[in-house]
Amino acid sequence: MARFGTDLEAVGLHLTHGVRASFLFLKAVTTVASLGTAVVIWLALRGFAPSLQRLATVAWLWNPVVLAELPGEGHNDVVMAFFAVAALALLVRGHPVASGLSLSLAVLTKFLPLILFPPFLAYLRRRRQPADLLRFAAGLALGSATAVVLYWPFWAGMDTFDGVREASRISAPRSTAGFLWAGLSRVVSDATASWVTRDVVDFAVAAFVVPVSFRVRDERSLFAACAAAALAYVFIATPMYWPWYVVLALALLAVAAHEPLLLLILVAVSLGSRLAAPLDDLARSGLLTPNELWVGMAILGVVLPLGFTVVAFAWHRSAAARADIG
Repeated sequence: MARFGTDLEAVGLHLTHGVRASFLFLKAVTTVASLGTAVVIWLALRGFAPSLQRLATVAWLWNPVVLAELPGEGHNDVVMAFFAVAALALLVRGHPVASGLSLSLAVLTKFLPLILFPPFLAYLRRRRQPADLLRFAAGLALGSATAVVLYWPFWAGMDTFDGVREASRISAPRSTAGFLWAGLSRVVSDATASWVTRDVVDFAVAAFVVPVSFRVRDERSLFAACAAAALAYVFIATPMYWPWYVVLALALLAVAAHEPLLLLILVAVSLGSRLAAPLDDLARSGLLTPNELWVGMAILGVVLPLGFTVVAFAWHRSAAARADIG
């Protein structure tokens, strides 16, 4: 988790008195951010696909993951999603400085939106307007400068990132990457298996995201590329899986609702998240061991939606090929 996300919780503690008031503050923040994300989804499609605005907004607001994990549980991933989708909306509506600043704020909340940089840069490159690329860079610089000013008192050298490094360490079968680690750890040490797995999954994500970004031509392909990039992280690279980790992917899939295949994947990812969610309660009740919890989470939340995505994409390509031949 990036520092900004933690500071939201600290602000709640300082502005309120008692656990209940702080809890309500966080609920209010996530509720407002959820509604704000719906607004920026609507704005992202305005002028590009107005006929899909209602579908995309409903796909977000009525999503059971959004209702349960965000206003319901209070996870701040929705703040990250708001700034990331706002950056997307601002970019396609011709505000590159504000887009760069918004994307910086998304990264400050959690580092996951870093994966959106290749599609954003590809879109700016395709527009063939160097001034827009410079303005976007200026927005990023403004966000970076803000981060330096705000967090300089907390700087402890490279040790500042120890928590991030520890959170990204793969050490259990909690995801696709975790299953790979589990296999490797049978033949090499756990530490070696961890860094080898990290290198493999990072390469796999890059090998997927970069070619997808090169295919960005317009707003439609930009939305699809951003959704695909967020999915690639959830399906391949995340060191562990929790049901709310899909929030950014769901927001971007809603924006990309013009692609029926992506809308089906949104349903599959949402279903996997809701099936996995009760496992934590079962573990707390002593009905599941920690290993059963993590393996069950990974299978329901990652493996099954990933399998559906692969099959659906293969069917889609096959149907398109048959249509071309016909």
